[in-house]
Amino acid sequence: MERLQAQIQADKDLYELEKGENINALIQADTAALSDIDGGTYDTVLPAKNHATWKHKKSLEYDQSKIGGVLTKKQVTDAKTQAKFAKNQGKKNGVGKIYYDPFSDQVLEIAVVEGDYVLRPVGGGEEVVDTTTAVVEDKVSKNPSYNRPAKPDVISPYIKGFSDSITEEEGEFGTGS
Repeated sequence: MERLQAQIQADKDLYELEKGENINALIQADTAALSDIDGGTYDTVLPAKNHATWKHKKSLEYDQSKIGGVLTKKQVTDAKTQAKFAKNQGKKNGVGKIYYDPFSDQVLEIAVVEGDYVLRPVGGGEEVVDTTTAVVEDKVSKNPSYNRPAKPDVISPYIKGFSDSITEEEGEFGTGS
């Protein structure tokens, strides 16, 4: 029985090793195809490798129904194109769809900030923080008892006088005097 368990574990380990090698081979093949001079999507190898790694490894970490696609260089670098893309996708698919930026190797999501659709990093340190604050208006209550001025504090001076007399008689607490 022990030998059978060891054999099963060895088979599992071998499968995981081969699976990792297969994924790495797929990444290399996709990188070559995406960065091909004759009709490749990218003109350099790095974004092609990032795209391939996203496709075969990193995208599996996210809910597949939330993945929207991979951004183009124009969508990443041109602010107008990015704003238009975010607005169109936000209206079409709603907030929360994620898109991959292979040029800076980051995952972006569609979000609403100050009423506009934007692409912002998902859970990273570079998150867009909404720093708007709400204005709170002072409301005057219609109940007349709440509008009365506060009663003068007659107890606090008595307690302060009592604690001062103890300090004079016994010294400061905790100082050893």
